[in-house]
Amino acid sequence: MRLQGYDITSILTPETHYVVSQLEPLNGRDLPSFVSMDASMNEIRRITFNERKTSFYAFYKYAVKVKGIGKMESLRGMNRIEIQVRGRHIEMKGFREGKLRAILSVYDVPTLTWSLEEIESFLKGSFGLALKKGDVIEAKNLDFVKDNVRVKIIDVDSWPLPLSQLPGNLTGNLF
Repeated sequence: MRLQGYDITSILTPETHYVVSQLEPLNGRDLPSFVSMDASMNEIRRITFNERKTSFYAFYKYAVKVKGIGKMESLRGMNRIEIQVRGRHIEMKGFREGKLRAILSVYDVPTLTWSLEEIESFLKGSFGLALKKGDVIEAKNLDFVKDNVRVKIIDVDSWPLPLSQLPGNLTGNLF
């Protein structure tokens, strides 16, 4: 699914009820980011893009109905994918021509213990990725299969500006 000019298929799961567009601060820049959330507004997956298009509008909440599961479609065309386990989520960084293009964060990881074997089996089963061992975990097979995900946008609302995004002097006046 393309939303505001970006392919966000990878963040869509059957549990997704909302997709929120927001700005993600990274390396001193505000980058476009899309977050999928369940009915309780818990974050499921997030994708951040390293390029900002003029068609991107932050702080919109889209109510969606999803059939199917998005896998790696948003990282199609990447030469290299680096995979890192960070706390309770897995982060996949997609590189094209040596430059970081997209970061996919997966929060709906079902494993309770974090052994390398469990992570490998989860990535192989959910995303079809085989891993190459080394200092940085990289994906070996970058053969993407077109994901069959059907999405219907039900409603569009404005999303309130998060408190962390407000200027410091304004938040000081609020409290």
